[in-house]
Amino acid sequence: MLDNEPYIEVGITIHDTDYSVDFCVHKVRCGNDAVECANKLTKHCVEQVRSFSQQHGCKFIGAGVGKPLFQLAPHLCSALWRELDIIPMVMGVYIHEHGTTTPIPPTADEQADSVVRKLIMWFGPRHLPRLQIGFRNLVEVDLGGLVRLVEDLKEYEASVRPPTWRACMKVAEEIKRMGTKIAFFSSTPQGGGVALMRHALIRFWKLLGVDVKWYMSVLESR
Repeated sequence: MLDNEPYIEVGITIHDTDYSVDFCVHKVRCGNDAVECANKLTKHCVEQVRSFSQQHGCKFIGAGVGKPLFQLAPHLCSALWRELDIIPMVMGVYIHEHGTTTPIPPTADEQADSVVRKLIMWFGPRHLPRLQIGFRNLVEVDLGGLVRLVEDLKEYEASVRPPTWRACMKVAEEIKRMGTKIAFFSSTPQGGGVALMRHALIRFWKLLGVDVKWYMSVLESR
């Protein structure tokens, strides 16, 4: 945010996993209305990424969104996933991180370059996000919260009929009321249809507030 100006600086850096190949910094005019500001920032970023993709005939795999921008436009990540099929991740830019403050606040282009370099480290072969297995073989769905595909249950609600949604809400409320904890155990967190569906299921249930975890079983070597 620019001091004494009704603008917010937005930096975008394009990276091909080897080098930063292009960047831009734009000023987006925003008023005091937080919702209007969030919508403007989301629309601007999506349009810029779509325009670059069309002009250069390229497909973006992932997008790193700095925490300052995510706080101003919380629905940007879901818009990138929904409209451009891009996997968004929210990254820190160390302005106010770990109890310390950066002596000189990084500029918009510096923040963008920092975020995109962190982003590419989370992708592995075949342009897929690296799977994370945590303590006691807990499967860290969405890289433990870095990936943000959906921010609001309304997006799920819009995809089904009202009776289906009411039934789902009733089941979720009963599970939470009874204090039930759910755990899944699988031999692998990737591969076929079961693993693919479970990532989406865990993501949905966590948004509902259900206490659900997924563990990977490991055979002892003898």
